[in-house]
Amino acid sequence: MKTSNAVTFRTIGGARIGFDFPADALAQLVARIEFAQPLPTADPPMLNYRSGKDRSGRHVFERHDSLRAESIKHVGTTIDEVVDDLHLSIALHASDDVFVHAGVVAWNEMAILLPGRSLAGKSTLVHELVRAGATYLSDEYARISRTGEIAPYLRPIQLRTSTSRRLVEPHSLGHVAGRPYPPGIIVFTRHLQGATFRPARVPPAQAALALFDNTVVAEVSPDAAMRAVAAVARATSAVRSDRDEAAATSEAILVLADRMVLAS
Repeated sequence: MKTSNAVTFRTIGGARIGFDFPADALAQLVARIEFAQPLPTADPPMLNYRSGKDRSGRHVFERHDSLRAESIKHVGTTIDEVVDDLHLSIALHASDDVFVHAGVVAWNEMAILLPGRSLAGKSTLVHELVRAGATYLSDEYARISRTGEIAPYLRPIQLRTSTSRRLVEPHSLGHVAGRPYPPGIIVFTRHLQGATFRPARVPPAQAALALFDNTVVAEVSPDAAMRAVAAVARATSAVRSDRDEAAATSEAILVLADRMVLAS
């Protein structure tokens, strides 16, 4: 296959990412990352994805990124694998926003943040919250803008099954955000079989440190990361609790959000 000319896209958050793919693979990629609003730019890329062949002659995709410990990495043989890898690249190289590992929905005109790394159950809880009437912003990243608002990262919701995963288009569930929302509540929670959701207040300083621990650029831009999460922590009420199943917890979180509005 003939490779395309190298192209650089600027994505939401301000990351500039270069691609040198066969034309058909590039078209597939662009279709899959519409949520990232890729726009061609003449500015130099911050990192590059390239296609090539491995020693057996198999077609592969590589990521070339000086910010990673492994600066050149084989990311897979499919566009799906490139997209999976691309999420973190967008977050790591964002120049406009600070990305925090967190599910996010909006309720009562404010953002509810659910911090947690991969496999923490964020997507399942976000899925149930949207089904319950909340507005979807992300199941993976809270984008903290320069104004301190939480901007959408509207990738498909990724629900894990016992053997694989299922992608759910958020539009099929309910409301999807078209704008940023001011932060309102941070809910630190983990799944524990049989647990009851009993939220306890978390002081702003502790909330900021916990958010910082989930911030993508905490190691490469610690000052920017701390400024962003401290501003969010000051502007929100933070709670912590174990939880059982996501459906019941989602209802409890929305009730909590309603009570906080009435109390304010």
